[in-house]
Amino acid sequence: DARKRIFEGFFSTQDTMSNNDVPSTLGDYVEIIRRRRLPLLIVIPAALLLAVYFAYTLPASYRSSSTILLEASSIPEDLVQTTITSYADQQIELVQRRVMTPDNLEAVVSEIDPYPGIQGMSARDKAQRIIDDTIIERVDPITLEVLPESTAFSIHYHNADPKRAALIVQRISDLFLSYNRRTRAERAEETYSFL
Repeated sequence: DARKRIFEGFFSTQDTMSNNDVPSTLGDYVEIIRRRRLPLLIVIPAALLLAVYFAYTLPASYRSSSTILLEASSIPEDLVQTTITSYADQQIELVQRRVMTPDNLEAVVSEIDPYPGIQGMSARDKAQRIIDDTIIERVDPITLEVLPESTAFSIHYHNADPKRAALIVQRISDLFLSYNRRTRAERAEETYSFL
């Protein structure tokens, strides 16, 4: 019964100040904290312990990033009208539609198993999971801050193993660069034959 009265006293909504009084000085705030010290002494350490518990029990996730800067075409603009922004949009669209496919990433999975702890997944399922764990965003080429319009983009890949994360993002970047070289060579040949 005494314990019940103590908790009712600490959690009651009535204070010594009237409803019209608003704390205005530092002393008023100190007095409020002093009166409510028991709930604060219970809640704050409990929240800290819970945060430490989750920090140590949740699985680690590492993010590896690769940033690619797109260069404008070497063809003079007075011959073929292109813009850097539209070129960057096209290239980012290409990397997502042509390179980031399960068919292309199965070769990466056969070379480096990104999820060795997961049994029973096929190479195609692991390739799809790589796609799900990868984020592509436009960034500023110098500060690497996210920008809606930029000539650079970053590929971010998340994995529980930092070495695997770095290797996978390197392979994804290599896939993009080789695809980009191939398409640029084809475009150069087409432009040469056109001119």
